[in-house]
Amino acid sequence: MPSHKFHSVHTKDRKGKIISRFINNDVANNSTMNHPSNELQNVLLSPSFSIYSQNLLASYWTDLDRYGFVEAPHSENYEWSGRVKKFMRDFSMHRPDVICLQEVEISLFENDILNPLKLMGYNGMVQQKLGDFPVGVGCLYREEKFELVQVHERSSVIILVLKLKENGKLIYVASCHLLGDPLQPQVRVNQLRSLFKHLKSYQKGQEHALVLCGDFNAEPHSATYNLVVDGYLHAHVKENGVEATAIDTKHAFKLKSAYMEIDGEEPSFTLKTKNNALVTDYIFFSSNFLNVEKVMEVCEPNDVPYIMTTSHLPNSKYGSDHLALQAVFAFKDEKVGNDA
Repeated sequence: MPSHKFHSVHTKDRKGKIISRFINNDVANNSTMNHPSNELQNVLLSPSFSIYSQNLLASYWTDLDRYGFVEAPHSENYEWSGRVKKFMRDFSMHRPDVICLQEVEISLFENDILNPLKLMGYNGMVQQKLGDFPVGVGCLYREEKFELVQVHERSSVIILVLKLKENGKLIYVASCHLLGDPLQPQVRVNQLRSLFKHLKSYQKGQEHALVLCGDFNAEPHSATYNLVVDGYLHAHVKENGVEATAIDTKHAFKLKSAYMEIDGEEPSFTLKTKNNALVTDYIFFSSNFLNVEKVMEVCEPNDVPYIMTTSHLPNSKYGSDHLALQAVFAFKDEKVGNDA
């Protein structure tokens, strides 16, 4: 399999043109980079912030008795000690400003995730999901970039209110993990309805930028997905052949998908099990406050045939059955680059 020597990012320029750029990771991660190109330098100098999201596949679930759709769960690719090293490698390589995590094992969070990331300048927390399982959602942020203002915790989501030190603006970042049962879309819709209701109450009549990301356990153009991006669902609409809501449902947040906005489509897959390749993970953003500047490839294009033919993740390169997403945003009223 190819190494992580290069990664591809897409950038939409000021006129809406989509630009593909391949960046040498050794250079991109070197803070003493001497002569970046003018185009790349403009991106680096812009008042932007990056958000990364991934479902980590909690080790609690990798026991075959608990998680029957993974393949060979006792192979070395499923060992947490090896998988967490892959996650830390990726965090170090991409250096996101905010990291949103799902399926975080509560007992492992402090020692295996938080403490190593503190050495890289991050702080954050985890919220256990409702129920008996020791698994939750987490969110971490770079302290050099943000000041933590508030934390709000729900059963399937953790929300950090962050102040961008560069301009003093507030950003609500929500890391969520909706119910996975495909035959219970009404639960996912109810979880979103509750989330939007509480977000509105938290903002107390003054709307701020929102980035909502995580594992939604719903494919593009499902009722769950459409509620987020359209802002409404009609009563009795179905998802997977099951009624998703008995009543009309709506919210006031003007949300778009970062990948859809840049690429015109969602990734080809974000979840790979032995039986399925699905898109269930997204980064949504407030389109009335933010522009999405670029998104990260969820995996290297040359890896796709290998992943599809080996039939499952995680493998020797990728630490979870879910691939990571990352997007870079800037406030709409901020100047970007030297020619803004």
